[in-house]
Amino acid sequence: MIVYTCPYGYCSIVGEHRIYTGLKIKGYYVKKKTESKARDCADDSTIFNEKDLFQMINRLEDLERESASLKTYTATIHDIKRATSCFTDLLEEVIEDGEYKNDKNLRDLIDGLDLIRTRLDYHDFLLNKNQDVAVSRTKLNLINIGVKISKMLKYKSDMKQLKISNTNFAPQQLITVADSKRIFVLFFILVENAIKYSPQGESIYIDYDLSADNYVTVSFKNKVRSQLTQSDLDNIFVSGYRGSNSEGVVGTGQGMAIVKTILDECKARYNVFMNKEGKFVVQIEFKSCDK
Repeated sequence: MIVYTCPYGYCSIVGEHRIYTGLKIKGYYVKKKTESKARDCADDSTIFNEKDLFQMINRLEDLERESASLKTYTATIHDIKRATSCFTDLLEEVIEDGEYKNDKNLRDLIDGLDLIRTRLDYHDFLLNKNQDVAVSRTKLNLINIGVKISKMLKYKSDMKQLKISNTNFAPQQLITVADSKRIFVLFFILVENAIKYSPQGESIYIDYDLSADNYVTVSFKNKVRSQLTQSDLDNIFVSGYRGSNSEGVVGTGQGMAIVKTILDECKARYNVFMNKEGKFVVQIEFKSCDK
């Protein structure tokens, strides 16, 4: 950047997006002229060091670029949401008449659409936009949700040659009452985390059972590259916390904090631990209800 001195003794700098004027930069401004113009008022204007000022302006320019990128990102997310809504409306008739059940390609397309919708819902939770969304409590078959999420994330598990097994140990379907969007995001985060932290070629287990006190138990189990410490387990739901086994794995440390928020909203009981087989376990208990 180049410093320009105006006829009144002040300095200007032309940035990438803006022109910064009225500056007093050491070695560039004319003291005699600036003081003569300010003789009737207190002269408390800042005199900048050239290096520090350039650093500040460079940072301002970076913020301008980040703002422009954010606007593009926000517009993109809104467009994807609108498109997804349109696709959902078009698929309603297909889903209602049941024809999709006999067409694997159509089923895969619906799973892909559900993946996009769930990913967008997760995005809203990350930005705390879910707070404005009304909670709609309906009867949910948790096994169906687990199987659905496993299929939606199959493209990720296949990349690591992982097998996801959903096993029901109860003699009946396991139903709870909760907000479907939140439960989908909950399962999505836990399965995606299991895929992310499991070693190549291992198995991920989602087990379902019914406890003696009428709670539906869902346990997510997967091997990890290294054992989680007690400190990891104690802090796993803290926003921004990343465990000792997260080195080299991309993440924000926000997923498990969202999990806790959803579980607390659902009034579910939950626990995290390392089992005797060396698997990381997230055990959740939802209040059961009749079909």
